[in-house]
Amino acid sequence: MKNGFPELGLFHFALRNEDRSRDWLMNNKFPHLLAMIRGIEGDKEALKWLQAHGFDVMHDMALVGDRDETAYQKLLKDGLKVYALLAKKMQAVKDDIEMDNADWHKINP
Repeated sequence: MKNGFPELGLFHFALRNEDRSRDWLMNNKFPHLLAMIRGIEGDKEALKWLQAHGFDVMHDMALVGDRDETAYQKLLKDGLKVYALLAKKMQAVKDDIEMDNADWHKINP
């Protein structure tokens, strides 16, 4: 948060479903970061928005985060290995959240 890029710190929390961070991204001119998160979560409208506004790499990263192997290969082919790897990390975060949500040991009675 103190590195001069608070949006990246808030992105970390927003990816983990923290509502205040998601609101902050929207209210502080970072809707593209929130759209990428929503795309990772399978929101087709967010994916369309990313494309319509020229965020093609973020669009592909969102697809990778939602387990799209073709998008992963495209990023690699385009020489965007760092972005491909970041997207895989985001996919792992999303998968961990989904596993926690499905774990009956963690469900509140």
